[in-house]
Amino acid sequence: MEKDLNSKQQTKVSFKDLKEGVKDEYGVIYSSDGKRMLGCEQKLELEEYAIKDGTEVICSVAFDSIVGLKRVKIPKSVKTIGEFAFYKSLDLEEITIPGTVEHIGRSTFARCESLKKVVLEEGIKTIEKDMFAECVSLSDIFLPSTLERIEDSAFYVCRSLESIEIPQKVSYIGEDVFRACQDLKEIHLQKGLKNIGSFAFSYLAVENITIPGSVEKIGTCAFYHCKQLEEVTIEEGVEQLGEGMFEGCLSLKKLTLPDSVTSVKKGIFNNEVNIEHIVIPNGTKKRFENLFPSHIGQLEIDENVQGRSEEELPIPEEKPKRRLFGIFKF
Repeated sequence: MEKDLNSKQQTKVSFKDLKEGVKDEYGVIYSSDGKRMLGCEQKLELEEYAIKDGTEVICSVAFDSIVGLKRVKIPKSVKTIGEFAFYKSLDLEEITIPGTVEHIGRSTFARCESLKKVVLEEGIKTIEKDMFAECVSLSDIFLPSTLERIEDSAFYVCRSLESIEIPQKVSYIGEDVFRACQDLKEIHLQKGLKNIGSFAFSYLAVENITIPGSVEKIGTCAFYHCKQLEEVTIEEGVEQLGEGMFEGCLSLKKLTLPDSVTSVKKGIFNNEVNIEHIVIPNGTKKRFENLFPSHIGQLEIDENVQGRSEEELPIPEEKPKRRLFGIFKF
């Protein structure tokens, strides 16, 4: 937390900073010690710019709404990029973020409508909130093996994105991460993923998906209105299916469930979803009839997979009752 606060303080720019800053021949302003890139003129007379070696901080809104700039080279000396640093840089087409960068603020490249290619080098651990939101031309992105978290709305409305492979170390995908990426057809999730946020994969063009058994939490409406989704496989280890998980998935025909599922939140489908096959392990029919009371006719037993009987399931631990002392509860 202290590190984040220090990073935010470093990225803030005052009028005094700008007044005392040093402007280069292109109109880009640096701090007097050359360690902070403070900002620049609204229109740069060049398409490509290389930030000076030795720069450690690209300050907040440094390239905000800049016109004409298509490519920016970030040196390996940079450790911090402030929030909204490249926000709405409408002509920016490609960017590479070196693995030396330790902190990136929110919405860094949001609404860069011409941004097509992004490379996050090895070393980057987190894609921050709204980082590439509404980058409607983004079609080519490289995610490093060091990546661990993708925060809320990171790729919201990146409607040109067609495929994404989530690296193995990613354990957290936040809310609305890929929401409304309407051309996204291929998603590869890896074992190690633990959290899928609400609406994380909603309004996509994906046709099939496999959810790894490492997933511990699935938020509300995670795959909401994926109208082309036909087949879903949930691997052994997943215990709970989220509320409204496949609501509006009008083409969904087959759902394969593991023995580990013991809880299904209400409204996993809505009335418009005409699922034909819910495949369950052998010996689990009674349990899944209770979990899917409206779809008993669609339950199909996979004779090749043996599940646990009701007697073999672990008994849930009872929560201790709170004692009352007078009118207060503790």
